[in-house]
Amino acid sequence: MLLVVAAAASVLALVFAGSGAAAVPAGQACQTGASTSQIAGGGATLQTRAQVAWIQGYTADVCGFVSGGPSFTISPINSFVTYNSVNDNSQTINPINGSGAGNTLTSCRMVPFSGTDTPYSNANLTNLDGNPGAQGGGNVWWTPGPATHCAGGSPNFNTYLDPFYGTAGNYPTLGTDAASGDQPANVMSFPVSGTAVAVGVYFGASPPAACPSTPQLTKAQISDLFGGFDTSWNQVFPGCNIAVRRDVRLDGSGTSQNFKNYLKAIFPLSSQGTTLCDGSSTWTSVATTNTNNWPVGGSCSTLITGHVNGNVGVLDDCAGVNGEAAVPGTICYADLPDFESSTYQNVAGFETAELQAGAGGAFVDPLIGHHANCDFNTITTPGPDQNGAVGLDPGDTWATDNAGGVHENVWNRGTGWPACATTFDLVYSGLSQASGAASQPNRALTDNMRRGLYSYILYILNEGQALTPGIFYQSLPQGLLNLEISGFKANY
Repeated sequence: MLLVVAAAASVLALVFAGSGAAAVPAGQACQTGASTSQIAGGGATLQTRAQVAWIQGYTADVCGFVSGGPSFTISPINSFVTYNSVNDNSQTINPINGSGAGNTLTSCRMVPFSGTDTPYSNANLTNLDGNPGAQGGGNVWWTPGPATHCAGGSPNFNTYLDPFYGTAGNYPTLGTDAASGDQPANVMSFPVSGTAVAVGVYFGASPPAACPSTPQLTKAQISDLFGGFDTSWNQVFPGCNIAVRRDVRLDGSGTSQNFKNYLKAIFPLSSQGTTLCDGSSTWTSVATTNTNNWPVGGSCSTLITGHVNGNVGVLDDCAGVNGEAAVPGTICYADLPDFESSTYQNVAGFETAELQAGAGGAFVDPLIGHHANCDFNTITTPGPDQNGAVGLDPGDTWATDNAGGVHENVWNRGTGWPACATTFDLVYSGLSQASGAASQPNRALTDNMRRGLYSYILYILNEGQALTPGIFYQSLPQGLLNLEISGFKANY
């Protein structure tokens, strides 16, 4: 990957510069061998492909291994970072992923950084700022004795395998009880990128002539379709006599939450009144919790979930690929970077829908060229300063139920695609302390790992922003990024 030398130099100066508050962590980034700086992250699938670009850019341009790469002695993964067990375009994603898992992975100290799209509720934030392992609930609990903070749960965290260290269920680099030394800390949260949640329709290879090749769906129509009212496509396009089948995420994902937030934003623009097909739900109630609580039963159209977690599970079922049955009439949603994969775009009869923009009502596509058709200038930061930009203002946060309003609100706003989503990273404050410090939140990280994490996150917020618009994301406004950079450096 070739980058302009002057630009790369300026990034390096910023990445490795000190801050006026938290100290730059000791240690060295870009280290291999026994004192490796390799780190693994995980969580939201929306940012996986962005992470691939950032990982490759960081490894090549910051660490300087531009030909062949270094010799990694601890892991066969040839990079300094991995995310959802991915560091290239193979997309072999760890089964423990999604925004909800991102919150839990961070709380359990299983990863030093995670991704989440929502990013959290106030209750989740209380857990994240509380004792290690507090987030997860149900059958997930803190068990410092067996060397992992969390066990059980769904997904089963006993099966978690860090790709760089240890075996399934083992807490990276620690002995049987050292994990009990991790301390509570306030978590930093900050948007890193964003993209569209695209809508796809599969009419089949030889659909009736009345079924359009580019479905244009009004706000009322998209609400009726996912609300389960329309059981046949001829209710939308007369003569398109195919049954409607709704296809949604299997997991409680940030992608689903953001799409529900869009449907809530246009509610009650429906031809059927204020409730959905089950007679009791509304888009407001459905968007309240990040679960598979889509309306079902009674006269509702068929609802299926993806055969596996993530966008791939939805898209496989929607387009009828990778062993899944092709069912004409299926409508689905997915993050644009996965949606635009040739695996699905080359399927005859799989069509990209156009929706109405929030402002003006023109029908728009989810992408322009190779970048998402999103406008993130409507994002505001919590609080008045850099601390708020990383979610550390005590009275104003990035929470989805924030009393002062949702700061990441980009749903049904502007003249671009109305169903866009931002994606966040979570990193604990206080990681610049030495590993043995009394208030260290994650003792599994060596000095080199903590320095590597510091450098990598600053790369994402700097030079990394230029890498993602060409792969169906959209970069964030520079003013927002500047505040995040300052806040991250001051609190790390």
